[in-house]
Amino acid sequence: MPGISRPINIWQRVLVYAALLVVLASIQVFPGQWTRIAAPDFLLFLPLIIGLTRAGGEGFTMGLISGFMRDYLTGRLYGLGMFEGMIIGLLAGLFFSENKKMFWKRLLLFWPAVTLVHIISMTLLSYFFPLDSNLPLSLAMILRESFAGLPLMLVANLFACVIILFFLWLGFYQKKKKHKKTDLEGYGGYDRAL
Repeated sequence: MPGISRPINIWQRVLVYAALLVVLASIQVFPGQWTRIAAPDFLLFLPLIIGLTRAGGEGFTMGLISGFMRDYLTGRLYGLGMFEGMIIGLLAGLFFSENKKMFWKRLLLFWPAVTLVHIISMTLLSYFFPLDSNLPLSLAMILRESFAGLPLMLVANLFACVIILFFLWLGFYQKKKKHKKTDLEGYGGYDRAL
């Protein structure tokens, strides 16, 4: 995306990304906020959006950082969220394009794909490595429970993508410079004077 992918110095990027991480992580884990509706996974989609909008390894780096925060804030073992975030950011960075149409097509393709892969991988991990080995769980039952809320999860994650894009647009916004007219241009140029 041309507005977001413009070159800026490293300190501005660090400031924008740090503010994004703090705000989105606090929204995501605010206690009691997401009890009635599906919670958008901001930290899962942050490396996807940054990888698709910025060239280079920024999506990979943000995947590492946001994956660590996902692991830390949910109390999981370290490594799974970081690995997932790094892979998402790396793959999204490979599909970077300055073309707006290509960006939107890729975002509309990757948003449900990331949601589905995340749900399937977490389902398989919970089946193969259950928290309580005494629970008799079947893979079909776990898959059915996981996919029951899929439509709401897709809508919530689309909301997360839109919010992240809005914050990135605000962070990388640059006012258009006004072209100062010369005296001749103010009067319509040389031809108008004749």
